Formats: sequence, structure tokens, C-alpha cells
Amino acid sequence: MFNFFVILLIVIPVIPVFTQTSLSVIGGRNEGEHVFETGNKYANLSGIRGGSRITYLRNYNYAGIDGSYRKNKFLIKGKYTTTGGYVNSGGARDEDFFLRANSTENGAKLDTRDWSLHDTANTFTGTQNFADGKGRSSMYEYSAAAELRYYLGDASPDPGINNNGIFLLGGIKYSYFKFYLYDVIQYVASSPVFYGPIGLGLSYSNSVIEFPFGLGYIFSREKFSLEASFQFIIGLNNSRDFHYQRGVNFISYTGGPGFIYKLEYTYKYTPEVFLKIGLYGHRLFTRGSFRTKGGYTSSDILSNYAGDYGNYVTTKESGIEFSAFINFNTSPKVTAPDDTKHQPVKIPDSSEPIKQILPSDDESKNIKPAE
Repeated sequence: MFNFFVILLIVIPVIPVFTQTSLSVIGGRNEGEHVFETGNKYANLSGIRGGSRITYLRNYNYAGIDGSYRKNKFLIKGKYTTTGGYVNSGGARDEDFFLRANSTENGAKLDTRDWSLHDTANTFTGTQNFADGKGRSSMYEYSAAAELRYYLGDASPDPGINNNGIFLLGGIKYSYFKFYLYDVIQYVASSPVFYGPIGLGLSYSNSVIEFPFGLGYIFSREKFSLEASFQFIIGLNNSRDFHYQRGVNFISYTGGPGFIYKLEYTYKYTPEVFLKIGLYGHRLFTRGSFRTKGGYTSSDILSNYAGDYGNYVTTKESGIEFSAFINFNTSPKVTAPDDTKHQPVKIPDSSEPIKQILPSDDESKNIKPAE
């Protein structure tokens, strides 16, 4: 099903091959973090006020392809990127903590009521860890996206012509990634205190669908173009967090807002070949609930029947992307007419005498009648 979805996103925009299309190869570097977090400031049945936070670093290289088709003021794009396999993502951390009376819970990181932004991946602050595990992480990811643009005024979707103006854009993006946390060093504030290696810690998988919408501005001249855009996002996460030492799954469904911004510079190497470098930032702040499934201990097994627990899933990242693309069938340039072929007709001045076009008397004598 997914392979069919990718084919639709990438191939359909370029069905009219070599007719108002472009094709590109992509390479980039992503830096950021993805955080799964839960907690309760009020004591539960065991009298504990606490929570848990798992932070996965998202530092990796990726590659992909991009295709687009344009018609008049419209542009349709399809994009696919992947890590190509499991790569080192920079590490991960699993924390369990106590919550105090002065601990804070910043759940609404993008609050539309007062238009405030808490640009952090962490929800709970002022906590004290009673367990902390750090380890290495390996990650695999792929994503597919489709985008529709409409260019206003003098703006044009053709990268080969001079233009500037505003464009509207929106679309859909699907991403899937999976982490493994291993070679874990664990600290537990038990009696006695435990500190040592525990081996394999967690596996974490997440699929997310995002619906971005916003606007941008393009400024294009002979050899270069600049493009900036900003989009709001509505995103839906479905994640599964498996703890190997406990044999328990945390299955989560969350949703919420976010945004993405981009700044791109394009150099027009030839009329058909273009080189592009872009910077981007991505945020997604979601909240929802999770259920437990499985477990080795009685407390973990009983939690399967305790209902839903509130949680937050947050992604905060930025990166740089390079691409080289070929632009097919650039819009024809309008040229001025050849002045040598279209000379203006001179109208005689009415004040000048009109020259006689009939033969004179002397000339008429020399005219012989036709035989």
C-alpha cells in the first residue's frame, strides 16, 4: 500500500513528461529531537507524583527525489526522502522523574488563544530524576509528500523566468521512522543505587501524517532566485514504544499543531540546470493518550486494564538541504519584433502637392496601341 502511495506522489506530477516539468535529486542533513513524554502532578494511587520522558536525537543525513508539474499559475510537487537504512542518529535518553509542587507543565507550546510559542521539545520542567538511562541509537526513516501551489499576480511557477510575488501552498506529508536504543548505561536511585550497563533498552516506531498550509514569496532574476515560505501544520502521530527490560508496549495516539519555515536560494547554472540550497525548521506539538500492552511484572500487566494515560509527543528540528534539478520546456521568452521587416508607412503631408501619376503629353505620344 505504501509503495503504491509513493508512486502516486512521485509519478503523477510528471506524467506529462518534458512538458512544464522538473526533476531533481536531493541530499540533506537534519538536526533535532523527538520527545515522548507523560506525567502527573497529582499523586496517583501509589502516592507518586511523577512522569517519564524519552528523548530521541534526530541527527542524520538523507537523500531523495523530487518531481513537479506546472500549468499556468499552478504547481504540483511530489517528494520522497529516506535515510536508505538504519543510521546513527546521535543517541537517546530515557528518564523517570518526580514532579514537585513548583514543577511546570507547558502543554500548549503553540497556544492560539494568546498566540504564544514555547519553542521547546520538553513539556515538564523543574523535575528530579530517580532513573536515567543513556545509550546509542540507530534510526531508519522515509517520508513522502505532495504539495499544491498557486502563484498570485506576477509570480510564476516557472523557475526559468524573471518574476516575483506571493504564492499560496498546501499539501500532505506522511513519515515513518523507527529507533533502537542500545548499549544503555542505566542509573536508578534505588537502595542500593544501581549504575551500570543493561544492553538493549527500547525500540520506538512512529508514523505521522501532516497537513501543512501557508504562503510564500519568490524573487527571481537572471541567474538566481530567492524563496521564503511559512506554513502552519496539523499533525497526527501514532507511536509504539517497547521496553525490552519490562516487556511492555506503550501505544500512543496524539494530534496537534505545528509549523515549518523554509528559505531557499537557487542558482541558474544553465537555462535547464539549477542548483539549490535551502534551510528549514520544523515543529510539531501533539498531545493525546496511550495504553499499555504486555509486561512481565504484575503492575505492568494490571496497567493494561487501567485505561488511557495522557501524554505528549513533540518534534523540534531544523536542517539544510541541497538539490540539483533539470527544468524542462521553459516558458518561451517574448522578444521585440524585427524593425527592419516592419517599417512604418509614411503618409504624405496634405500641404504637399500630389505628384502626377498619369503620363504627360510628351509621354502619351510614344504610347503605341496594342496589336
